[in-house]
Amino acid sequence: MVDVSIEGLRAEARNYGSKLRPRYTVEVSLGLRVKASPNEAHSAMVDEGLISLDTVPVAVVDFRGSLSSSKPYYSALLEYRGSMVEYRVDALLVGGMTAVAYRPSVSPAYLSHLHPVKFGAAGVRVLSFELSNYRFSKGLNRYEELNVAVFSGGGESSTVKAYFKEAGLEVKGIPCSKDFQAFERALVRLGAPPLSPRVLAAYGRHSA
Repeated sequence: MVDVSIEGLRAEARNYGSKLRPRYTVEVSLGLRVKASPNEAHSAMVDEGLISLDTVPVAVVDFRGSLSSSKPYYSALLEYRGSMVEYRVDALLVGGMTAVAYRPSVSPAYLSHLHPVKFGAAGVRVLSFELSNYRFSKGLNRYEELNVAVFSGGGESSTVKAYFKEAGLEVKGIPCSKDFQAFERALVRLGAPPLSPRVLAAYGRHSA
């Protein structure tokens, strides 16, 4: 029985530099159906380091959830002590023009002590979740963007939607490589084949 089915994969690489000095912007989007609950998928992504203190910060950082600042770092629907709770970690701007900084803000406030990496140990069940990061350098010449959303697909299955994008690369490669590899390892644990070879093969069909 197949535990993971890939329902869509698109990988695109565009060179905004020259042949001698390439500057690629690469992006990957994919959809999967996983024979595991959102809670199990969340546990795998915590164990493999995709959901971490780095991607869901607890202190002031220099990145936000999305380009438009509309997305939180993390949001989830939880079952906590018998009740449904909407949990969010938003990015609040605290810096200025030369040193932009953001402070994570957790809601509801009574769960501010509970980071997503501790949900399993605290007996919290995750019913759906979304992770978003937008990391940029001065002038926006280089940036990394990721979004991973997992929600119930009915029964004990989940639907996974993921998007990874990186600008300023000198070679066609995997965008947001550290986070993508953590995502890939988590899916392999859930029964998926390795995704990186499929992504690299897909560049030839959607590149410029």
